[in-house]
Order: sequence, then structure tokens, then C-alpha cells
Amino acid sequence: MKPKFVLTLIAVSLMFATLACLGGGQNSSDPSGSSGSSGASDESPLQGTAWWLMEYQGTAVPESWNHPSLTFMESEASGNSGCNGWGAPYTVDGNNLSFGEVESSAMLCEEPAGIMQMEEAFIQMLDGAVSFELQDKKLTIFTESGDTLVLYELGYVP
Repeated sequence: MKPKFVLTLIAVSLMFATLACLGGGQNSSDPSGSSGSSGASDESPLQGTAWWLMEYQGTAVPESWNHPSLTFMESEASGNSGCNGWGAPYTVDGNNLSFGEVESSAMLCEEPAGIMQMEEAFIQMLDGAVSFELQDKKLTIFTESGDTLVLYELGYVP
């Protein structure tokens, strides 16, 4: 495993612990962002926020499963994809969103049945992300193929 990826996973763990104590990250209900500049910046409504997956491709994540997570840092996003940790650079331009190459650990989880298929779909959808919408405590990521990921702010239970 690459040292940078290990450090990213440690940083994400610390961020989740901090956000849990603070009650979640900052959030904006402005889906267009506050800047027309390219790339992740201080003006990005996603930077410093943490989310957990509730629905992918129209399928709800079962409550008993480890929900994939997504945390946006300055220029890197990371989280857990259900079984494995992952990380990738990202860019935001208005409400356009794209992720660079997703790197992840390579554990195999046999239970619950279907978790690896959900994890694969989650990673593929991050790879295909083209835009996002923020509404209250809900983040929807749209892919180029028309699929969606629906995430809620960490700590918020709809």
C-alpha cells in the first residue's frame, strides 16, 4: 500500500472523529457553488464536508451494512467503499464534479452478501461522476450514464 494512501486513510479517520464530535461538516444549500473557478478551492461548497451513501443506482443501502463514505478535503476525497478504504483527487467547477484515479485497499468482504457488488458500483460511479447537487443535508452525485449516488451529511439520519 502506498504511504500517501495510508496517511490519507489516517487523516480521514481523524476527520470523521472530529466531525462526529462537532456534529458534521459545513454544508451549503447552493448547488452552483460560490465560485466559477476551476478545481477544489476554499469557495467549494464540498470542501471540508463528510457524507455517507444511502442510495446508489436507485438501490437503497441496507441499514445493517457499512455505508460507503465520502469526505472532501482540499483537493483529495476519500472514505470507505463498504469494505475497503479509498482515495482520489477531485475537482469542482460550479456544480461540475469529477474524480481522478480512485485508489483503494484490496480486502475481500464475504458478508453481507452483495457488499462487494455495491462497493464496485460505488467506485465505478465515482469514476463516472460529472456533477452534483446539494439540497439541505443531501448530496446527489450524477454520472455521465445518468445514474445517481445519494449521500447524506455524516451524522444526519433521514
